[in-house]
Amino acid sequence: MRHPFLIFLILFANATVAQNYQIGTAVLTLTDTERDRQIEVAVYYPATSSGANAPVATSITGFPVVSFGHGFVIATESYSWLWEALVPEGYILIFPKTEGQLLPAPNHQAFGADILFCAREVVRQGTLPGSPLFGKVAPRIALMGHSMGGGATYLGASGMDDVQTTITFAAAETNPSAINAALSVNVPSLVIAAREDCVTPAASNQVPVYNNLPGEPKAIVNITGASHCNFTNGSASACYLGEVFTCFGFGPFISRQAQHQRTLEVLTPWLDTFLRKNCVAAESIATVLNSGEANNFWTYSAEGLAGLACPINCEIPDGFIIEGSFQTGVSLSWNDVPFALGYQVQYRPVGGNSQTASVFDAQFSPSGNVPPGNYEYRVRAFCPEIGFGNFSAWNAAGTGLQAALISLSQTPEGIGVFFSGKENTPVEIEVYSTDGRRVLILEEMLFPSIEKFIPIQDLSSGIYIIIAQTTGESLRKRIFIP
Repeated sequence: MRHPFLIFLILFANATVAQNYQIGTAVLTLTDTERDRQIEVAVYYPATSSGANAPVATSITGFPVVSFGHGFVIATESYSWLWEALVPEGYILIFPKTEGQLLPAPNHQAFGADILFCAREVVRQGTLPGSPLFGKVAPRIALMGHSMGGGATYLGASGMDDVQTTITFAAAETNPSAINAALSVNVPSLVIAAREDCVTPAASNQVPVYNNLPGEPKAIVNITGASHCNFTNGSASACYLGEVFTCFGFGPFISRQAQHQRTLEVLTPWLDTFLRKNCVAAESIATVLNSGEANNFWTYSAEGLAGLACPINCEIPDGFIIEGSFQTGVSLSWNDVPFALGYQVQYRPVGGNSQTASVFDAQFSPSGNVPPGNYEYRVRAFCPEIGFGNFSAWNAAGTGLQAALISLSQTPEGIGVFFSGKENTPVEIEVYSTDGRRVLILEEMLFPSIEKFIPIQDLSSGIYIIIAQTTGESLRKRIFIP
């Protein structure tokens, strides 16, 4: 998913500093037309002032999106500690309110789809002129959830390539199975469990999920003394009532404040790593995990953390693929650079003046009034904490709007028209007599590297001018018909 933004080194350097934004709030109803489903969602976002429908703050890099699934019969308002911690740091938090009922039983599959859809829709709103979010959303998504919402997180993220990470608190097994769905969640994942959780014990819920997750890095953190319901702010009375009757003999529990603090200690650098591409935060994850275990805050297991290290330089993009057609234009893509927050693309007519564009993802298509002709492109990456890397070499390509390569030849069978290009394109052939009269006009669809013969048996003997025209090119040839 692409979203343009301005990249200037000094602005990017300033953008990496925490801004301590105010918290704006809104309640929206989003419509998923494919499922014919309306989803009420609470949104908490960085704002210029606190309160309902306050103006959205501005960030050069845009605000990443965290979509959170609530627990069984737990109101979204019970997770205020999360948005109070994360929104001031520049994250948009969204909470679908669907599937909150006791009966009929919540539809876990639909809830997982809601968590994903709402995240995507907020990103889409960031691309729409006229939307309050226009230009203010980074197209980077984390799916997160607690208990039932944690299990639904894996249902929503399963097989999705536009989710950057999943994070769950005391995730519960669902119907269909979150444990099985985890097999197809091929993104970095953080699984947080509560040692004293008797509602969704780690051994039968979070550990099987963690074992099935194929993506790396991944980590499972089991917080010492933590309980199932203390992942809320204490207002989830139905959760606590159920926990009282279920968890006799468990404990002692640490305080909610301590449980929240320990959760945020590992949650915050994880989000900064995968939604902000901050390599300093990435390097801190292993240190935080080791320190917490040494202090008996938790025990943990992890895989793939060794690769979370700041590179010396922001790498030069490579692996360029250039695709395009005369109808749709050209698209350019390349290998994603580790810890690159975005890319700056320069493109120009060969030998001409360059234009500059910026994108979040490792792909680019020129838009607007791009003149026909052969172009060349080069790209450099921007990595937080490092800055811009060097540009790649110029890569030559057409815009997809350049002239087709056509030639004309006379044969006994007729006029041969040869076309060479990437896609089929219409070619108009006109035949004129020497006195200027047009005696024949044909429109043909020619395909790449195919020679087409235009019959001329009906023309009387004499000298003719043949003109073949396609996008941006006109070719003239004089022929004699005996």
